[in-house]
Amino acid sequence: MLIQKDNPVGIDKQIAFLQKRLHDVLVNQFGWPSDGYYSYERVYINVREGQRIPELYVGSSDAKNNEYREIYFNDNHIAESYFVVEDNRPNIAGSSMYQATVGLIFQVDLRKLFPSLEHRGDEEVHRQVQIALQGFRSVLGEITGLITGLACYTGLDTRQIQQTDMHPCHVFRFNFNVPYIYNC
Repeated sequence: MLIQKDNPVGIDKQIAFLQKRLHDVLVNQFGWPSDGYYSYERVYINVREGQRIPELYVGSSDAKNNEYREIYFNDNHIAESYFVVEDNRPNIAGSSMYQATVGLIFQVDLRKLFPSLEHRGDEEVHRQVQIALQGFRSVLGEITGLITGLACYTGLDTRQIQQTDMHPCHVFRFNFNVPYIYNC
């Protein structure tokens, strides 16, 4: 299931493009179940009870419905992915272009994603996502790293998700620098 922002601009426009293409490759080329893979847009790092947590904005233009919900691992889903964007987005050499450090976090149930494997398929899922990302180098810029386990949530509250990276669950994150422009 693809969950995207309406009329994205700036970094969200780049994310929406990448998100749609990545979802399509993982579903169509690698056979991820379209009804079990939830691909979310950019999430926000909000402070709740003094702790930083990732939250998806689920509100609307109706001021009564400006709500967020936590986006930690949902074990009812086979796989989830979402984007986080660092707050500091430097301008590139005095141009109208900016660069954002973006993390793409995946939370997967390896047993459901790879039911025929008898071992932990963490490297298999990394490989599939890496291959899918390679087709979008012009949008996502330079891939700067792969992080696995709870380190994906560095700086965030992980007290309630300590078992998130124990089989069959696995979390990982690809980081990259995404150039973008505001089209005026």
